[in-house]
Amino acid sequence: MVIVYGVGIIAAGWFLLRKRQYRKSALIVMAGCMVALLLELSGMLLSGEKNLSGFQREEKDGRKQSVEVTAMVGDETKDFRLEIAPQAYTAEELEKLWQESVEKIEELLYPEDLSPDYVDRDLSLPDRIEGTPFMLQWESSNPLLISQEGCLGNDVKPSGEQVSLTVTGRVEDSSFAGSYQFDLNVFPKSTETAFFERLEVHITETEKESRTDAGYDLPEVFEGKQITWQKKESHTSASIFFVACIAAVLTVAGKKQEEEKKRKKRTEQLEREYPQLVSRTVMLMGAGMTVSGAFRKIAGDYKRRKNEKKQLIYEEVTITCHELDSGISEGNAYRNMGVRCRLPCYARFASLLIQCVKRGSGGCREALWEEASQSLRERKALAKRLGEEAGTKLLFPMILMLVFVMVIIMIPAFTTFT
Repeated sequence: MVIVYGVGIIAAGWFLLRKRQYRKSALIVMAGCMVALLLELSGMLLSGEKNLSGFQREEKDGRKQSVEVTAMVGDETKDFRLEIAPQAYTAEELEKLWQESVEKIEELLYPEDLSPDYVDRDLSLPDRIEGTPFMLQWESSNPLLISQEGCLGNDVKPSGEQVSLTVTGRVEDSSFAGSYQFDLNVFPKSTETAFFERLEVHITETEKESRTDAGYDLPEVFEGKQITWQKKESHTSASIFFVACIAAVLTVAGKKQEEEKKRKKRTEQLEREYPQLVSRTVMLMGAGMTVSGAFRKIAGDYKRRKNEKKQLIYEEVTITCHELDSGISEGNAYRNMGVRCRLPCYARFASLLIQCVKRGSGGCREALWEEASQSLRERKALAKRLGEEAGTKLLFPMILMLVFVMVIIMIPAFTTFT
């Protein structure tokens, strides 16, 4: 199969280089062959000998392995699915690890500003220590004073009371159970925190009781303390202003980008239409027409078929004819056309037309024929460049398709391995 995949990669590469119309299909085939080849080689390296003697367990705290094997006894075979657990800790290792875990639990239980001799806030009791196999369970000697979740009760005496928290660490699929007791002196919650908690309960209960009333009045006094209420300021206006500024900037940027896009499109269209204008002008002048006569002939033909398709260069020729009819000299009219088009080729063409007006069409005929030939060569170069740009724009979607195909192939393959 390795040879087949290699031949497939070579064939796809040949089509990719020589047959551009099959480029997308060749990329897909090449991706599939490369992934298949990698899987085949990795399978050969991992398998080694075909007959199995056993499996290597993952390290401690690793994951279970699910593997499928086939047992062969004579001519009979039977498929099995095995669950291979990671390497287990010994009893001595668990005991040592538990002692280290107790120190980590103590660091999590007591922040820098809290002491076990004076606990006046809720505690954060972890249910697992990262990097250890222990699942933690907590028990309180007096759940009314401090619960198993670490919440401080409301009936704690001001002088403080003794409470014990016992943590038990257990390991899955093991009989090990380590425990440790933390002795705490708990005190009532700080006055400010407890007051606002009772105030929250009070306003919640009074709101429920007064739902049949038309309004709801906030308490001005609670537990002998004067309360002043203020509505929290909304920053909606600032958000709207910020969004409006961003939208304005994006609008200006979008408008400039749109203008640049239109300008680029106009330039490309003028470049494509240039050889056609030069060829027609040279042909009409060769038939005996003057430069102005050729331009009027071109403008008249375009006006009759204008509804079919709009062409920018013929619009410029029409404007030039209007300038001639309005009394502008031929030289200035052709020069204005070159300036409006803003391209070197049109400026060069305008210069040739001005020379024809000054010297006569006979002396400039060879120069015009050379310009026509040059314009055809430039048109071929332009078509080649546009084709290359189109291929570059399609490269990113093809890469996305390649990645998508590789994901579709790799996920089932890795699932089978695991």
